[in-house]
Amino acid sequence: MEERAYGALLGWFTGDGFGSQSEGRDVQEIADLAPDGLAEVYTLESLNELCGMSGEASDLSVLLALSMLDNKALLADHVKASYRRYAKCEDAELSAALASSLAKEASNTESAVMLSRSVVMGLALVGKSTKQQAMLSRTESSLFSTSSLAQDAAFLMSLAFSLVIAEKAESALMLLRLLQQHCTKLGMDEKLCMMLKTCMARKAIPQYEGKQQSMILPVMDTVFTTLLLSDSYEAGVSLLASRGGNARLSCALFGGLAAGLAGSGAVPERWVDELFVSPALDELIKKQTLFKRETIRMEKLARTLAGSLLDLEI
Repeated sequence: MEERAYGALLGWFTGDGFGSQSEGRDVQEIADLAPDGLAEVYTLESLNELCGMSGEASDLSVLLALSMLDNKALLADHVKASYRRYAKCEDAELSAALASSLAKEASNTESAVMLSRSVVMGLALVGKSTKQQAMLSRTESSLFSTSSLAQDAAFLMSLAFSLVIAEKAESALMLLRLLQQHCTKLGMDEKLCMMLKTCMARKAIPQYEGKQQSMILPVMDTVFTTLLLSDSYEAGVSLLASRGGNARLSCALFGGLAAGLAGSGAVPERWVDELFVSPALDELIKKQTLFKRETIRMEKLARTLAGSLLDLEI
């Protein structure tokens, strides 16, 4: 399981870093600047000099993991305080959705920011009973939203990672079928069950625009369909990044699931070599004894957290 966990984390971090170059961009602008597609982490370096830097999808996931490891429990107040310290860092680059969520109490938002810690939550759910899984997921997701759809969606995506890491799913199609079973068994929002059914029937990856790109259901639809239809990790991440919009999170979600299923070897080494930790995350991690005197690399974080989180009993 540790290799699956490492693959999922490395795939997530690399997807986030690759998507940094096109985050918030219009699909036509990207096509004009890169007519041959996005082949490297730095293809659009002219737009973003910090291509490859970790963003909130990676940074919040690491902070959640460190909070659980430090406390040997998922303590909602400690986790949110950690997120808020991150938001106050001078160099933190926050999406409007995350900044809004951290500045106030939980609302009924259905923003895809709810999915931005799924890989670590998936690791936390491995080996737990269904009741424990639901409790852990809702403890974390309720920090951001009171919406039952949003909380169910966060739980479902975390279950996806848990099933992959626990070696319960050997292919994308098997994964979606298992998720469909869980969705029905747990009485999740019917919109999620329909989304999964639609994904499995699609012949092409959907193209959402505008605000839809940052909402839970469209993001999950796009990620799961890409997982089903893409030939490889590299092809899927490149395609999602070329769509712009919520590229970081979409690439992280797809990348984590794809590399969890296929193994860490599916992640191009040349992409991994271009990744680096954001100044905000570096500042907060250095306060942790485990990493205090180290030069922090995303690949090392993935390896360390994979083993530590699987050994953690919460």
